[in-house]
Amino acid sequence: MQCSVCGSPNDELAVRCTKCRSYLQGRVANIDLFRILWTLLENPRYAFKTIALAEHKNYSVCLFLIVGVFFTSIVFFINKSGEYHDNLLNLLLNLILQGFVCGIALALFLPALHSCFGKLFRCLGSFRNAFSLLAYASTPIAYATIFLLPLKLLSFGLFYYTASPHPVTINETLFYTFALLDSVSILWSFCLVIIGTNITYQTTSTRSFFINFFTFILGLGIVYYSCIVFINKL
Repeated sequence: MQCSVCGSPNDELAVRCTKCRSYLQGRVANIDLFRILWTLLENPRYAFKTIALAEHKNYSVCLFLIVGVFFTSIVFFINKSGEYHDNLLNLLLNLILQGFVCGIALALFLPALHSCFGKLFRCLGSFRNAFSLLAYASTPIAYATIFLLPLKLLSFGLFYYTASPHPVTINETLFYTFALLDSVSILWSFCLVIIGTNITYQTTSTRSFFINFFTFILGLGIVYYSCIVFINKL
């Protein structure tokens, strides 16, 4: 970006010129949550530019906590945790508690890993920007957690997390519908994080893809293993 006052070249995400300190673009103090969530649907590239420019990355921690519940629910399903709980309420409390712990771990670990891979690919990555772009790119997963998880529990109860009976034997169509919607939310989030990395790190789409591919393969693998170990110790 070239300064209109002194003509000096500047970073695309710079708010003020590094030489004459003139304003290059509008200052964004805080993220308007509902507006940015809508913009992510309508124009994700503009949304991620706004997120990158924001001085305060509001609600990022909350989004990570919700995403933590989503992935913990997957671990509970794989581990058949319903067989180790007396009732649905106990399972739900454990799911939320362990989900928040998982969310905090994701919030600390994934942005650090993401920014490291960004630097390996010679991009303009930082922990702070990685933290916010990963949080807001995961909004489809947050939607799936908020809207689909309660429906799963209402439809299957404790048996969603058991092997006998398996939820597919209770209602096959509904089970695969939920599985499809979960998969779509993960794929949608991955597409958003590629766009977000492309904008925030000012890199190519190819580099953005590989940064995120390696981040999620390594990062989620480690988090999944940690969750399994943690659950088995309870």
